[in-house]
Amino acid sequence: LNRLNTMMTYLLKVNLIWILLTGLYMLLLRRDTFFSWKRFTLLGIYAAGWLLPLTEPGLWHDGNEAVAELYINLGLIDIQGVPTAPTEKSLLASIAWSELLLWGVYLCGVSILLVRLLVQLISICRLRLRSTTVYINKVKILEPTKPQPPFSFFGWIFLSPSRHTPEEQQEILDHELAHVHQHHSIDVLLSELHCMVC
Repeated sequence: LNRLNTMMTYLLKVNLIWILLTGLYMLLLRRDTFFSWKRFTLLGIYAAGWLLPLTEPGLWHDGNEAVAELYINLGLIDIQGVPTAPTEKSLLASIAWSELLLWGVYLCGVSILLVRLLVQLISICRLRLRSTTVYINKVKILEPTKPQPPFSFFGWIFLSPSRHTPEEQQEILDHELAHVHQHHSIDVLLSELHCMVC
């Protein structure tokens, strides 16, 4: 139980750090045109969120008292009906039920987001199988059977040429090739995984 409490506390701290740092990012860098710096900053925010809570000396050694106080402050334990001097047993029982409820909700959320991600990946793979390979200016393109907005996923560039003029096609290709060469799909997957875990 204590390890589960510590893990939940750790995840709460990770999320709080991300909220603060993302707020700063939105305030200072959102309109910046240095995309490499923006990407580096966003990846740094992920790393800082995971690492900063680990620098707290007592994170993995605190007892249930600290976690109980956190739960009371978050409203996860109702202390109105609890006697002024609750026994350790009754407090631990309250924490145990709150803990189970919290982890149940958390795992449901993770499961829903995991299924959503898998459905998206499967749909992209199915789209790949149903697309025709064409070449525009010596660049390999996948043309879906039904017209849709252009996008790229790892090395695949999906584009419906009939919907765009040659000039637009070249602009789209330049844009999507930049995504492919800079491996932006990894950033998207990292974001999805972070959303899932937190």
